[in-house]
Amino acid sequence: MAPKKMKQKGRVQMKIKDIVRDYNLDKEIFEAFLQDQGIAVKFSLTGAYLEDSVDLVHLLDQFQDYLADQDEKFADQLAQQKEREQGIANIVVTTGQGFDGYSIKHYGGPVASDLAHSIARGVDGGRGDNALGDPAQSLVDVMEEGRILTLAHLKEQAYDLGCNAIINLKFDYVTLEPETVNTQGATSYLPYVFCVTALGTAVYADEV
Repeated sequence: MAPKKMKQKGRVQMKIKDIVRDYNLDKEIFEAFLQDQGIAVKFSLTGAYLEDSVDLVHLLDQFQDYLADQDEKFADQLAQQKEREQGIANIVVTTGQGFDGYSIKHYGGPVASDLAHSIARGVDGGRGDNALGDPAQSLVDVMEEGRILTLAHLKEQAYDLGCNAIINLKFDYVTLEPETVNTQGATSYLPYVFCVTALGTAVYADEV
């Protein structure tokens, strides 16, 4: 079915909304295609349109090729993403300087990651149970989350360096208890600040 055409000042126009409706196209994707191809889209009080000089049959053939190309690009991107995720997941880690049965072939260099969390204190600035929860348990939870997130970041860095392992893994922890004095001269206890730092060396190791 050919889209409806409208006349304006002696010129015939094809409305974009009619084209996408009649040919069951995705409007946003079709408009992106027109912009990508540099095809002029004009506007009137009744909406966006194409001049009748545009070969619609050829344009729709180009659009199908465009969709196929976009699908191929998306598939490639998805495959690359999956390959990256799998590569990161396969990175092995040790606190030592190597792995039994493996020989280090390449040193990618140091990798590091830092994470900071604030933890609410008790109403009296203490560490026990209170209306704000248990700061001690919060600290344990933050330590565990910090190790997971910083290690994940190290693996990403190692993968980007072309490595498949991390040696000399080390975690450092710092807890700050900031305080300040308010306008009345009383001490105000600010939230705890807990920091996790993960350090290691990215390497590429082959089985001996």
